[in-house]
Amino acid sequence: TSALAPGAAYDLELPAGAVCHPSQGPVRAASRAVLSGPAPFEFPFLQQDEPPAAQAYRALRPQFRRLDLWLRHGLADEAAGLAGLRAALALEPPLPLDLSRPAPGVLRIHAPFAPAT
Repeated sequence: TSALAPGAAYDLELPAGAVCHPSQGPVRAASRAVLSGPAPFEFPFLQQDEPPAAQAYRALRPQFRRLDLWLRHGLADEAAGLAGLRAALALEPPLPLDLSRPAPGVLRIHAPFAPAT
């Protein structure tokens, strides 16, 4: 067996009559499911659906000194993980930034964001 590739889609087909476990009987009808490998490591900076034009400016630009990002993958060692992410991140234009985890699935970027940022 091999690991599922990140971001790849797979078809899982179970034919009628297949036995999945010795203590269970055969499957009555064929079944099919679509599976995916692990999601690629990324931060969803932009919303999937475009907001209305009147809201686009506010929705896609930070209004405060922090920006919360969904962290769908955990960090094995929080301190080392945050230090590694901090070393890998850069903002344009360059801004001093700090990272924290207010919740297990949230990465918070603290920086002096301005409207032109």
